[in-house]
Amino acid sequence: MIGYIETHIVDHCNLKCRGCSHFSGLAAPYYKPLNDYEVEMRQLSLITNKRVGTIRIMGGEPLLHPDVVKFCTITRELFPSSEIVLVSNGILLGRLSDEDIQLLNDNDIALCISDYGLQLNQTQLKKFKTHYFHGKTSLYNISLDLSKTQDCARSFYNCDIVKGRWYFFKNGRIYQCCVMANIDYFNETFNTNIDFHLDDISINIFTHNLGDIEKFLQTPHDVCAYCDTITRKHTYTKFQVSKGDIKEWTI
Repeated sequence: MIGYIETHIVDHCNLKCRGCSHFSGLAAPYYKPLNDYEVEMRQLSLITNKRVGTIRIMGGEPLLHPDVVKFCTITRELFPSSEIVLVSNGILLGRLSDEDIQLLNDNDIALCISDYGLQLNQTQLKKFKTHYFHGKTSLYNISLDLSKTQDCARSFYNCDIVKGRWYFFKNGRIYQCCVMANIDYFNETFNTNIDFHLDDISINIFTHNLGDIEKFLQTPHDVCAYCDTITRKHTYTKFQVSKGDIKEWTI
């Protein structure tokens, strides 16, 4: 069984967090089409026999998507036994109507607030059957090594994303981590060339079975040499707004 999957329904965000590991502050606006999402999640449900431990619907900021509640209810339909979590910074909770929140509650969708110490709508929060905070007002710095001099196997086995098995799902493909799934935004913003082939960093769920996928997810790949995962263990910092400096993401 795949224990954890996270996926974006938008890539962009209403916050620009320093060193965002999803590069959401660098991303152009993108709204996942609901129909595409349903097709991809239905296939994931099929190959996993509806067994994924936790599915986190996020971004970017998912409350920017006008159909956010529909994404959640479709996910529940396809994964009746999974823990399903909507991950948000909480700023846009006022966009959800009482009916929206009731649908989320009826479908056992938990709300996880990324805890950046922001002032949030407590009235809205209290309407959720399940909500909790995560992050303790800290940010996660990913420590990219643009010279690609890290030992890829050592980097892989030291990686807390790998150890946590925090897999990322995007466009019908499962990635070992959110970093390489969204690295295009970093390359485009800073004119860098973190080079990879799509099949080296992800696996297609429409052309592979669960055994293939599980083997792929536990295998080091050449692209891991771009991450200094030893340095990264010590680079959690307090929430700050990004200044758009490449050094926020690099060693």
